[in-house]
Amino acid sequence: MRGDCLPQQAFSPQRSVLAPTRRCLRGHRPPDLSCRRTFWRVRQALLWLQLAIASGTAACTPALLELFDRAHLYGSYGTADVRPSDVFCGNEVKPRFGPGNCTSKATDPNGARPAREYVEVRGWVLGEGEWADEREEFVFNLALDLSWTPASPAADHVHPINSAAALNAAITPHNLIQFGAGDVSPMHSAMLDDEGEVWGGPVSRAAVLHVEIDGWGPVRRAGLAPPPGWVGHPETPGVFWPFDPKSPPGGRGGPLQLGDYVRIVGTLWEDEPHDCRTCWNGPEGDLGEDAKACWHGGSTNQGRWGRGYNEIHPVDFLARIDGPTSATTETVELLAMCGTSSITRDIEPPGEPPTPQSTAGFEEIVDDEFTVWRSVKTQDRVTVLPDRIRVHVEVETGGFLGHGAKFKAVYRVFWQ
Repeated sequence: MRGDCLPQQAFSPQRSVLAPTRRCLRGHRPPDLSCRRTFWRVRQALLWLQLAIASGTAACTPALLELFDRAHLYGSYGTADVRPSDVFCGNEVKPRFGPGNCTSKATDPNGARPAREYVEVRGWVLGEGEWADEREEFVFNLALDLSWTPASPAADHVHPINSAAALNAAITPHNLIQFGAGDVSPMHSAMLDDEGEVWGGPVSRAAVLHVEIDGWGPVRRAGLAPPPGWVGHPETPGVFWPFDPKSPPGGRGGPLQLGDYVRIVGTLWEDEPHDCRTCWNGPEGDLGEDAKACWHGGSTNQGRWGRGYNEIHPVDFLARIDGPTSATTETVELLAMCGTSSITRDIEPPGEPPTPQSTAGFEEIVDDEFTVWRSVKTQDRVTVLPDRIRVHVEVETGGFLGHGAKFKAVYRVFWQ
């Protein structure tokens, strides 16, 4: 291997870990949080170098650099020494610096909902993103993908949303109503009936997370210098970012675009439901407003705010990466019902059956937090057909002063 490969290329100023390592070794006893993260990145780089040498890649500088780039894009869970999640919790400034100390705005009978830091998601960008909140945030929506496996060593540190169970916990009915794209196109909603009481559909279109990247600006951090390594942006004077939010690393470069496949690590934070007539601008008009109002009542409207929608807020890491290349092995769909209603929906496994004897298998995962079991009138909700399943659900309210009617579930269908 050329002697100048690592010093000049793999540890270039854009991805340097040598300078902060020297600073940490000289000036901190014991090491602070940012130094501990620097040491972890050095260890990560050395592990990837060991892998490169073992595979023979280290003899070729371009291949070695590509290996380090992939290690960064697929394995990192923070860009700067000070991550946004060290400073921000949703759209609020943390009372104490560092991990933890973060709860959601949404509430349940126990108070503020917990937020989870270091959550990893992957999926497709919907839209191009826009500046928000006095240009101290950059926001867009993400249609989730479940067909991926976390990279090592980041898998030891992040919580992946890449399974039906994790999806069920991350996507609330308000996500489906507010952001879901439905069966037809990105501009269509995820409404499954004509009355606006049933919402859902395939995961890649209905399961959408809102994403908000926090910047360091005068509104929230007036008079305080930005953390080391945070950068300015020509479109947001006086606001600094952990990375360029409009043009993240990886892929083709340039601004984010509709359909870009990205990897995101950040805080899964549940916002309040924004249940107001002037807040709603969805494609289904009053039906969307009525649906949000239904879920903002009864068992899902406890505490100050009630349940809302989940978002990644703030974002510690964002990169464009390669999208899935292999065929998916399962179909995943969501279903959320509020108010007296019924739905019958067929869900097919993907592709052709692998053998003549193959039949459709399924898993139903009901979300108890958004289900009023007294209102569910169908005990046997799934009928297995030779090449699909048929889901039939009926819910009914308990009268004017009785219980509400609510049901939410995820269905996973596959060949077996």
